[in-house]
Amino acid sequence: MRPTLYWLVSSAVAVLSMHAAAETGIDSQLLALTDPSLHSHAVSESARAALLGIGIMAVAYTYRRAWLNRSEQHSH
Repeated sequence: MRPTLYWLVSSAVAVLSMHAAAETGIDSQLLALTDPSLHSHAVSESARAALLGIGIMAVAYTYRRAWLNRSEQHSH
């Protein structure tokens, strides 16, 4: 897969996942409001979505580097 296409697909997956994570936040916010013990442990949905996107891109980067290293070893 070409690098540009790889990063476009990886970015699209990250953005879609972040969007889905942000949408599910309403239920957990309501739960945090009804249960005082969970209120202190609640993380904002925007922070959770951002961390998810960063994590997906980190995995994509690591996978790409491993694939390139594997390809270099096989070409020698």
